[in-house]
Amino acid sequence: MPDGKFGPVQTHGGVRLGDAVLRMNDTDLSTLSFGAAKAIIGETNLLRKSLTFGSPAKYHEILEKKAGGSRLGGGLGAAGSGKDFVSSVRQARINKDGRSPFAEYEVVCKLRLATNKVQKESTLKWSVWHR
Repeated sequence: MPDGKFGPVQTHGGVRLGDAVLRMNDTDLSTLSFGAAKAIIGETNLLRKSLTFGSPAKYHEILEKKAGGSRLGGGLGAAGSGKDFVSSVRQARINKDGRSPFAEYEVVCKLRLATNKVQKESTLKWSVWHR
């Protein structure tokens, strides 16, 4: 807002300062010119409009993927990029409790989620042992 306070959308937390509009409904706006994207968003024949916003880093990541010839699948949400979910093997061990020994390994997972608060993220971490 002109007085420096957050507007209604930013107060809700769905949009952070500097975010870009990436999609409207099923239409990808990330590679359109400003005028073309504005015309689609301003379309009066659509009764319901769902806008998807993303950080400037997310916007540039999408452009880099498209420039490289790769296609994006599905929607662009908080977990839209492969960097939002990470898993790795932390350790391994040999279990000798049964008749025959077997190897187990611990898979550590991390999932980054956007929250409704401005400039905040939530990270979930967990681990699972597998044979």
